[in-house]
Amino acid sequence: MNSSLMQYYAKKWRLSYANMQIETHSSFLHWCVRDGASHVLKIYKIHSDELMSAEVLLHYNGQAAVQLVAYCEKAILIKQVGGGVNLSKRDDKKSTIIYCDIVEKLFNVSTRLPKLKKLIELINGFDQYLQKNPNCNEKKLFIEARDLYIILCETQQSQLVLHGDLHHYNILQNNDKTWLAIDPKGYIGEREYEIGAFLRNPIDDKVHQLKTIHSRLAIIEQRLNLNMARVRKWAFCQAALASIWAGDDLNQATHFVKVAKALKSIC
Repeated sequence: MNSSLMQYYAKKWRLSYANMQIETHSSFLHWCVRDGASHVLKIYKIHSDELMSAEVLLHYNGQAAVQLVAYCEKAILIKQVGGGVNLSKRDDKKSTIIYCDIVEKLFNVSTRLPKLKKLIELINGFDQYLQKNPNCNEKKLFIEARDLYIILCETQQSQLVLHGDLHHYNILQNNDKTWLAIDPKGYIGEREYEIGAFLRNPIDDKVHQLKTIHSRLAIIEQRLNLNMARVRKWAFCQAALASIWAGDDLNQATHFVKVAKALKSIC
């Protein structure tokens, strides 16, 4: 991490630094203290897919999401959420119920819509990959997912702010035992899209089994007022796209393809 950037934000936002820092695919994270309270400073990488997270967190305003404290074009400061326990630490039924509660609260935030990407813009992920890899092993699957994705985009109903990456690893338990969403990507789209990230996570052999998928979908159908046929179709398309985004991570790519094929069988 660039130490001069750390020093810049420390001065800008009155931070003292703790000893913990990590690097992710999209940013540098540094645990720090401001006014005696624990915070996390996130400095984005140039091509980060979370550059609009401040807009989304402003929209949520702490409702079922981490509290945004300060932000600028290249970084955000958020309150630290508990000790880092995420939703993957709960059994599948409990985690699905907690997830539905978070989704319902995020859907009920009613403020102006910020300027975020539309879902159709993600189609480039399919197109660029297929152009570079015309003979890839899962070409038929990717083409089918791409074509369905376009149809879904063109037939969306009412749209709202979507977290865009709401899965087990991005829902943390706070010190008061409540659960909060972190790390939004931020899109504008219909509600049914949001469920896809949850259905393909965590990276576990049970996730792509139809028994697990049906169990989750049954709870989601019971607790959220969604068009379940569209939920399944969006989730299939997203799982296929996620396998492309996984790049050289063969474990993730293989997992997401398995999830995509399982979802395709029930679309």
